[in-house]
Amino acid sequence: MPTLKSILLKSIFLFIISYFCLLGISYIPIVRKGIKDFARNHTGKVLTTMLPDALFVTDPKRIAHPELPSQITIAYGNKAAITKTVQQQGSTSMDVRLLHFEVDPTFLMNLFFFLSLVFITPIVWKRKLLSSTLGVVILYFVISLLLYLSAIENIANANIGIYQLSKSRLNFYATLKDVLNNANIFVIPLLVWGLTVFNKQNLSRFLDFTRN
Repeated sequence: MPTLKSILLKSIFLFIISYFCLLGISYIPIVRKGIKDFARNHTGKVLTTMLPDALFVTDPKRIAHPELPSQITIAYGNKAAITKTVQQQGSTSMDVRLLHFEVDPTFLMNLFFFLSLVFITPIVWKRKLLSSTLGVVILYFVISLLLYLSAIENIANANIGIYQLSKSRLNFYATLKDVLNNANIFVIPLLVWGLTVFNKQNLSRFLDFTRN
């Protein structure tokens, strides 16, 4: 019968292989382009919905700013001020600032960490699929919250006439963003894994196994 030590070593090995395979696949040029396009579209929709007084531009051609392979760049501005300028002057130029998001730590590493944990967990594949789906949805909302906090902090600090926050509120948002940033890669995926994978029956079996 396999010992707990051998099972743990095998699980760690499979986890590392799974994690770095997913990460490696994400760097294939066509895959990376698709990921960045999705990240831009998702970020634009989230910020437009949660911060309606701001105008967000996600099209790299319109932003015309050099972008690192590991980043996506979003332009933002005061929607009312930009609209007024366009109507009065007929100008298509916009007074915008830039937001930069790192693709891997924001969108991918947490997801790959979670999926690799689910992959090595000794449960039936139907349960793995259900857990993966539910976990991805939870991480989707966590990422959306992180995008919102990053954006509103930048907009408030830019002093462009919208979302002008008190110092205490701005500090609260900044602290919450930092906490989520630090927890996003490992801690949150680990919590989501425990929440979605282990039901009462699975947890009882796991505890019984570790005691033997």
